Order: sequence, then structure tokens, then C-alpha cells
Amino acid sequence: MFSPPRAFSGRVSSIIPSGTPIVRPIGHLFQNGSTTKTFVAPTDELDVEVELGFFIGKPSEHFKRVPITEAEDYIFGVVMVNDWSTRDIQRTEDFPFAAFNAKNFASTISPWVVTLDALEPFRIKPEPRIEDDMLPYLTDPNDSTYDIPIKMDWRIAGTDEIFECTRTNLRNTYWTFKQMLTFQTLAGCPLRTGDLIATGTMTGPDLSSYCSLVEKTKAKTELITTPKGNKRFFVEDGDEINYTAWGGSDTSNAESGKVGFGECRGLILPAIL
Repeated sequence: MFSPPRAFSGRVSSIIPSGTPIVRPIGHLFQNGSTTKTFVAPTDELDVEVELGFFIGKPSEHFKRVPITEAEDYIFGVVMVNDWSTRDIQRTEDFPFAAFNAKNFASTISPWVVTLDALEPFRIKPEPRIEDDMLPYLTDPNDSTYDIPIKMDWRIAGTDEIFECTRTNLRNTYWTFKQMLTFQTLAGCPLRTGDLIATGTMTGPDLSSYCSLVEKTKAKTELITTPKGNKRFFVEDGDEINYTAWGGSDTSNAESGKVGFGECRGLILPAIL
């Protein structure tokens, strides 16, 4: 399922810094029991995606593929990314096409760009992958990724409850930054300074490391029950989501890391009707 790499092109107009409120989107939703008839309403399935992303530091030539041995030269630094998504709107768009309004309204990023030089002490070997997936252009003689833990805290609206919902690590991504960049240019797409490439959800092997709520709730069939007994399928108005990440081994708190990424925070506001 990972070959070729899976990706989609986004937009820059709704990339926003940490702390910017998120207005609940509206869009087309399926009518009850229908897979063809829709109506327009606020999403009932506002989801998060726990990701990292990297900024491009220099442009590449149009129609010139960037070989994997040169890919790192194009990467300036890394940020946290919350690629907010609406799963009910997405269902009306996915087949036979792809998500559009379901994923174009906001992507929150952390305000600090952490350079690869700063992350060098945390460079590690990737997890083993399927040999047949590693086509020649994706085969890296210096294959590496980074040990970057990231966690998601969820503040429940109208309460004092803040709980850790997810903890994962960049090492859980199947493809490395270099492979993602090389794949981006495979058909000849040029890179521009300031482009942002995100990893997608960095879901790990168990429930505590699942990086979206559609995964955690098994497609809205199992409620999330918080430590204080609050219940959620997806993010509700007044809830606040915050990511923190750091370089180094995954310990009990971010302060133990040597390199921090700041915050990636978003408060949900009601839809504008």
C-alpha cells in the first residue's frame, strides 16, 4: 500500500501560524442513507492530523528531478503541522476524485523552523521497509531519518481538562524527508523556496500513537473517553488542540529534549453560517 508513495498537492493560502483560531468549516454532507444526495452544513467530523513538515530552502529547475543524493541540500528546516480535515465532507469528495474542501481550509504550523543542523544529533536509521518498495530513485545510500517525538494535548471545551491524546515519533513514517522530496520532483515539478512538504499522519503501531481521530475512533464507531469522563468522536467547538515536539529520545516530557519546536495550537470556533 506504500508503493508508490501517497501524496496530494495542497495550497499555501490557508497555512496559518500556531494560535490562529479555526472556524468550523461548512461543506457538502451526504443526506442520511444516501451516497449521492448532499446538503450544505457545518462539519460534524472535524479531525486533526499529527504531522511534521519541512520547508524548501532553494529552488529546483522545472522538469529536472532532484536525485535522492542531493535532496537534503534543498531542505531548510522542520516544523510541526496540524493538517485539519473534515471526514464527513471528505466522504462526498474522495471517490472517484480526492479531498478538496475537506482539507483546504486550514493547516496550522509551529512558528519556529528547526534547521537540519540543529537536528543532526538526532539522526537515526529508519525502520526496515519492504525491499520491493525501494525503487532505484528512492534508494538512499545514506538512508536516515530523525528521532523526533511529538505529542498532542486536547483541552476539552468548558472544562479544566487537558489530556494527552497521542504520542508518536517521526520514525513511524514509512518514507524519509529525502524520499518525499525526491518523489515530489519525479514528474518534473519544480521546488520553490518556501514550499512546505508535510509527512502525513505519523501513526505508530498502537492506539496511543494513532495520529488522527478517524483512526482512534475506528471511523466513528468507538468513542474516545477522556481521563475525566468526557466523550468525543471528533473535535468540538471550544476544544483546543496543541502539539509539542522535541529532538531526542521519547521521554516523559518535552523539557527533557535538547531542541524544541514550540507549539502548534488551534482553538475551534463555531461555524459562520
